[in-house]
Amino acid sequence: MSERNISIDLLRILACIAVIMVHTVGVPVAYDRVPFESLDYYICMVWSGCIRWAVPVFVMITGYFMLDPQKTVTTKSIFSKRLPRIVCALIFWSMAYAAVLHCPIYPFGSQEAHFWYLGMLIGLYLAIPILRHIAARIDLLEYFLLAWLAIETYKFTCNFITRPFSTQPTIFATYGGYCLLGYYIRWLATQHSKKYACLRRMIYILGIIGTIITGIGGAINIDIDEYISGYASPNVIFCSAAILLFFAMHPISLAPKHQKIVKHISGCTFGIYLVHLLILIETYNRFHRIITSTVPHLLVTIAFAFCAGYVITLILKQIPVINKYIV
Repeated sequence: MSERNISIDLLRILACIAVIMVHTVGVPVAYDRVPFESLDYYICMVWSGCIRWAVPVFVMITGYFMLDPQKTVTTKSIFSKRLPRIVCALIFWSMAYAAVLHCPIYPFGSQEAHFWYLGMLIGLYLAIPILRHIAARIDLLEYFLLAWLAIETYKFTCNFITRPFSTQPTIFATYGGYCLLGYYIRWLATQHSKKYACLRRMIYILGIIGTIITGIGGAINIDIDEYISGYASPNVIFCSAAILLFFAMHPISLAPKHQKIVKHISGCTFGIYLVHLLILIETYNRFHRIITSTVPHLLVTIAFAFCAGYVITLILKQIPVINKYIV
């Protein structure tokens, strides 16, 4: 399982684009730029729902690689390399956003919504040594995932019915579960028995159903959108799992030069994620009169944000030392 699957690098790129899509199509709805219950409104709601898999897939890809027993991940490497990079990126980009948008500076945080992901990564990296022990035993891993899914499903259903009791924070946390699920899917893709073939088919079926529920559910009833589209909802979990499984099961074959391009762009997705919201905010602030909520305009905006983020990331990667810590 140590051989690199270029499909996962491609999926990371697609997930990055999907994150930009979520933030782009959400703007017209959040700021009432489209009439409620208009065609554009429903397009934005369904579109946004169908790509809610983006962040969970990012987390699962972390587990896909970092929980592999054949990969050496030590506590020292986490504290000396991975955590300093996240903290430095958080400080740098918080200051960059504050400077450009003329907002208060929060050295260890930001008012920008997407920086929550960095805080989550810090906690996830701290848990990696423990999660690796769970991933090393498939029976224990399967138990964890079943318990995690049961708890998340119960929490989800309690949004719609009177709960007999409330759940409390435990080891079965949302993103720890996604991380372990990412490695489990990597392992599942290598199994050839009839039992696991049936499990893969079930994940695909539930993934399709989950995508339909997420895409249409919020558009039908805006009051339940925050529950339907939540990352801990079972429909988003299965949708995300099905997408990762598909890419894990179908490695693509590319010429060496094309593989190099995919790996290079994949390596820039962290930087693109960090800067893309700043690009979107500035784009809307400066060109709000000509950017409408129609699909063509939104697609152009998404493409521009991704390409501009890629160029900025490339420039920052040319700066020695800094390139290792902020992108």
